[in-house]
Amino acid sequence: MEVVIAPDTGTLGLLAADAIAALLARKPDAVLGLATGSSPLVVYDELIARHQAVHHLVEGSVSAMWPATILQHHPHVTVLLDDAAARRLQLSDYYREAYRSKPDWQGI
Repeated sequence: MEVVIAPDTGTLGLLAADAIAALLARKPDAVLGLATGSSPLVVYDELIARHQAVHHLVEGSVSAMWPATILQHHPHVTVLLDDAAARRLQLSDYYREAYRSKPDWQGI
């Protein structure tokens, strides 16, 4: 058994969200048993923020609320996502087709 003692609930939420995200990346059909009440709220908040951040980065307007959105104006940005991370994207089918149709000389 591994015991992790975090200095605060924010750090604990990040660690738990990392563990859940890693598990779901390895096993997308995993069944999770999570605590009820207010204990897991920081974990849920972190997972929601990560999910929203991808959507805002790729399809949102540039905003100080989502600093990564400024990357939309960089001429050489590649965003690599798995299917789970791309679920909220409205144009995910377009992005998949654009990638499939890229000439080899363009690299990734």
